[in-house]
Amino acid sequence: MSATIIPSLISKSPNFISNNHRNLNPNPNNIAINLQFPSKTFSPISKSTSIQLPLFLHRATTSSSSSSSNVENGETLDSESSITEAQGVVSEIIQEAGVSKEESTRIASSSPRYVKMLLDGVRELDELSLWKSWRMGDGDELENLSLKKKVFYMAKEKGDNGKLPFLESVGLNTLSSTHVARYLAAESLPNIIRKVGQKGGETVAERVMVRDKGGTRFIAEKEDLSPSKAMVGAEAGMTNKASEVGERRLIPKDICDGIVPPLLGTTLGYEKFRGRIQSLKTDMPWQRVLSFVVFQNLPISWLKSSKAEGFDVKYVKEMLFSDSDDEGFLGKNARRMMTQLSIFNDEDVQQTLSFFEKMEAKRGGLNILGSKDASFPYLIESFPRLLLLSEESHLVPLVEYLEGLGVPKERVRAIMLLYPPILFYDIQRDIKPRLQAFGKVGAEEKNIGSMLLKYPWILSKKIQENYEIVLSFFEFEKVPKVSVDRAIKSWPYILGCSTSKLKIMMEQFIRLGVKNKKLSQVIASSPQLLLRKPHEFLQVVSFMEQLGFDEQNVGRILGRCPEIFAADIELTLKKKINFIYDFGMSEDHLPRIIRKYPEFLVSDIDNTLLPRMKYLMENGLSKRDVAFMVRKFSPLLGYSIDEVLKPKLEFLVRTMEKPVSDVVKYPRYFSYSLEKKIKPRYWVLKGRNTECSLEEMLGKNDEDFATDYMGIGRMLVPPPSARL
Repeated sequence: MSATIIPSLISKSPNFISNNHRNLNPNPNNIAINLQFPSKTFSPISKSTSIQLPLFLHRATTSSSSSSSNVENGETLDSESSITEAQGVVSEIIQEAGVSKEESTRIASSSPRYVKMLLDGVRELDELSLWKSWRMGDGDELENLSLKKKVFYMAKEKGDNGKLPFLESVGLNTLSSTHVARYLAAESLPNIIRKVGQKGGETVAERVMVRDKGGTRFIAEKEDLSPSKAMVGAEAGMTNKASEVGERRLIPKDICDGIVPPLLGTTLGYEKFRGRIQSLKTDMPWQRVLSFVVFQNLPISWLKSSKAEGFDVKYVKEMLFSDSDDEGFLGKNARRMMTQLSIFNDEDVQQTLSFFEKMEAKRGGLNILGSKDASFPYLIESFPRLLLLSEESHLVPLVEYLEGLGVPKERVRAIMLLYPPILFYDIQRDIKPRLQAFGKVGAEEKNIGSMLLKYPWILSKKIQENYEIVLSFFEFEKVPKVSVDRAIKSWPYILGCSTSKLKIMMEQFIRLGVKNKKLSQVIASSPQLLLRKPHEFLQVVSFMEQLGFDEQNVGRILGRCPEIFAADIELTLKKKINFIYDFGMSEDHLPRIIRKYPEFLVSDIDNTLLPRMKYLMENGLSKRDVAFMVRKFSPLLGYSIDEVLKPKLEFLVRTMEKPVSDVVKYPRYFSYSLEKKIKPRYWVLKGRNTECSLEEMLGKNDEDFATDYMGIGRMLVPPPSARL
């Protein structure tokens, strides 16, 4: 971040702002927000400093009050003279760190992004008129200072003491520079320069550079190359021009050899780790893994751990990438987990999201998440601690534990690939206590296994915290616990949803008249609706209104078949409507068909609707007859062939000896119980030698049927004396 203090504009650029020089006293009338900035030191274990900044929503409203440094002597901050002046300031700061003037000047001129970051910071504080809130120890009023002094104070606030511009000058991008600098906090800048091994005016970046679409990495082999020579590890299309590499610059091998061994303590540990990575036999250079260890602020001691001896790459690959038919599930579920998360992440979830994003950027995206060749290198990059896990003492017990929860062995990998941090959890200390929390919703072991398969993020700390918040929210909204329990067990993704979003969707239901008991039923049967985006939900409501339903009837349909409102309009709803039209039913008939049986809108055409219609046509009815029956009694579309249509049609034709055309006149015949109503009434009529239509036989209630066909007071069941 380049000193921007508008929260919505905060970037991932480094900004080592400390509290040493700021004394912000925001107007209490302004909206305020607490932001966390790393403290000045680069130590990975240093604490963060919290300062309160006013939340400005419109930069344009304050731009007119910019100070004179926006334009000095007719020059803007983007002018060549302003950039040169800022480079001079950077050079002075590097000289203060003990570097020669010549070397400092070269470094400053080779770090344009760092210089731009300082100038952007000055510009934004100018535009927001926030220099007044800076109070320096010497009493300077920063608002009235020259550009040179403002850049100087801005650079001092970064707290990097020249390390960031130097690391940029040797080829690192901003993010890489930040992470490496944290590990070099105890090293002096001259010592770092000596270790990296600059030669004359030629930078390492100019001597060794390749492009890598997968991200920043170390060079694979050590050679003293010049720009004219072939690049190490270069692939087709790669370039050795530093100017063309841009944000994809790679960390030179020199930095790896010059800096990392001291961090490891000995060259032996360095070489041991190198050999360990090479033993994985992946296409990934060992330095690439090491770069991610450094870039993710992982303790360097992990690289020397004796526990690494238990790592078996063959077992890990078999465990995570065995032959399975769940490729589609993995990709679909990963996207769902990403898109339906609406709470702040913890570190484990954030690392998982970063892993997903790397996979999504590849050809095939998350659909190849379960592919060994595509996924394994990125898994190691994102979670290098995997290299330190023991098969015997950690991985095997974890797999056995998950199987004990009811997770099929072939599906264990889905949990691990969708939430790799579980690989580092201790069963007794981390996993069991977190899963036991779901006892509050009546989740048993069989439920837990299913929930983990759907949403393994339930093990993350933030999801666990939000779980309690969600339970309290539903309790406050007076949603019965039994409905909440069922919703969470069937759709645990709602645990990653903010209560504000849940509230918005519940208000949409209530507006359509779905309240109290009906609301509880909707939440229990279709909890996925709670994660629907409001505008997507309202699009379905509008679609139903266009079909001729008023708001009240839309609410009734929602209460009966909420799945409709979670469906895609183009791919699902319109497709079913067109199917009905193609079968011979008109637009005028559609409202009645939907009102009587809205479930057909979310039924499968090829596996459900069409087979039932074909069965009736194969048994003597025409397409026109079937269309008439559906118009008259659309629930017919929901009846099973084997359990309903076939046995009742056979009884009609074979036993009752009636023509199949009778069901065209009265398709509701299929709605009555064969054993409890159709057969008993038929035998009564047959015993009295009485003929009547299906509607006359079945459409009357018991009292009317007894009156019309058995006489007043007569009973369907013979009296006891008649059975003696």
